[in-house]
Amino acid sequence: MDSSRHTRGPQRPYKSSCHPTMTRAILLGVGGILFLLVGCGDDGHEDRGSSPTPSLTATAPTPTATAASASANTWAIARRLVTLDADGASLILRSADRGATWNTAFTSVKKLRGIGFVDSDVGWAVGTEEILRSTDGGLSWSSQRGNATVPTLRLEDVAFGGDSLVVAVGAEAPPLPVSPSGPPLILRTEDMGLHWTPAAITGNTPAAQNSALRDACFTASGVGIAVGFGVTGSFVVRSANSGRDWVEITQEVVRGLPTTNPTAVACVGNSDVWIVGQGTTIVAHSSDAGISWVDRSAGISSVHELFAVSFTDPLTGWVGGTTDTGTAVILNTRDGGGVWVRQVLPETQSSAIVALQFATPLDGVAVGAQDSTTHALSLYTNDGGARWATATLGSPIFELSDVSSIP
Repeated sequence: MDSSRHTRGPQRPYKSSCHPTMTRAILLGVGGILFLLVGCGDDGHEDRGSSPTPSLTATAPTPTATAASASANTWAIARRLVTLDADGASLILRSADRGATWNTAFTSVKKLRGIGFVDSDVGWAVGTEEILRSTDGGLSWSSQRGNATVPTLRLEDVAFGGDSLVVAVGAEAPPLPVSPSGPPLILRTEDMGLHWTPAAITGNTPAAQNSALRDACFTASGVGIAVGFGVTGSFVVRSANSGRDWVEITQEVVRGLPTTNPTAVACVGNSDVWIVGQGTTIVAHSSDAGISWVDRSAGISSVHELFAVSFTDPLTGWVGGTTDTGTAVILNTRDGGGVWVRQVLPETQSSAIVALQFATPLDGVAVGAQDSTTHALSLYTNDGGARWATATLGSPIFELSDVSSIP
């Protein structure tokens, strides 16, 4: 759940949404590779060193073997290569060792995009004309699509606010390629999904009618932020009443911050909110629950787009996406975005991190897709990203579009 997913630009995975106590994580790495020491210069830019840099042979995190029915702590949305139609079937994967190994738990005939768990038992997965709920840790799922009165929907992610509030964000639109986006849609429930009702969205830009929301999160104080974009530009909304009413704040976010196409958002604590996306400002931060925003992109170079963000406290966080040359990238900050350090990832083909979540400051998972292969990108770390290792998927998977992990 929470905090993150891929770029969807047009139709590309991206995601991140955030629970007050959870954030999305990225997982990248391979055991037995050589890691270059990467530091950060005094100017806050990535420092790869101008002189030969010593290398370390890293020992990958060691996964713990578990049965497919063991209690899970991490879940993901996946698709096989044979289902790459516009809205083809999806798989729900479970992991009992924080993303080191995965087992297929469920196959949906609908295309799923987002997943989130509030604890080891209860979670939701959403997508095209579908809302699924599990109460047994993802082993079985039941549809709640009939509990939503919206005639058509294409949902992207779920977020949690407080003890009972669940929201699902996306667009009130038929399956692709009939409509590219919009109008934006936020569904909410406070009774475990027995009733899903549309929230009121007030906007004053064209994007308020022609966009899709991609991600959402809630602060510990109950403020909600949802982000997305469409053919007419960025769209960001804020709620101060438990997700009942949402007011557009796009202008407040982009005023002086030329962020375009926001793809993911993460909330941490009572008031810190982070938005990532594509543009000159690819990381924006609010320390007052979305009232004002500042650019936290200084020092980030050669990054084309960020699709995922996860913070475990106001100072410590990770963002993931793709570089200008089309390779996966994960950056980490330990000072609230003042300095970003690029973490060392294993060799991959052209790829992107589209979703990530750190359940703890040490345990993180990152997922995505690799071009020209039938293998998804699935990484995990248990030391805060100092070492990333490649996960065992168990079956050929083309892409992973979202991930949720609990402490």
